[in-house]
Amino acid sequence: MKVRNLAFFLLLITLLIVVSMVSLICGQVDMSAQEAAASMAHYLGLPMLADVTPSAEQEAVLWHIRMPRTLTGLLVGASLSASGAVLQGIFSNPLADPGI
Repeated sequence: MKVRNLAFFLLLITLLIVVSMVSLICGQVDMSAQEAAASMAHYLGLPMLADVTPSAEQEAVLWHIRMPRTLTGLLVGASLSASGAVLQGIFSNPLADPGI
């Protein structure tokens, strides 16, 4: 049973990473996954992943619009799930939710 839970957890983490990357590359300004990864590698001081170099406009959109939006969505989702778990524990009610 533990192996099954671990596999399910790894699947969820993989889906979270994929959805986050889709959130970072989709929008009005065209950006490929390679350009987004190259921009993140450049920002973190890592060697470039490929010959792809994003433009200044793409980097500005990624770091000032899309990254804060994605991180905010992740934090809000984590906060709602944590508050739901706390409420279910306090009230001993599996149907309790943050809107109670």
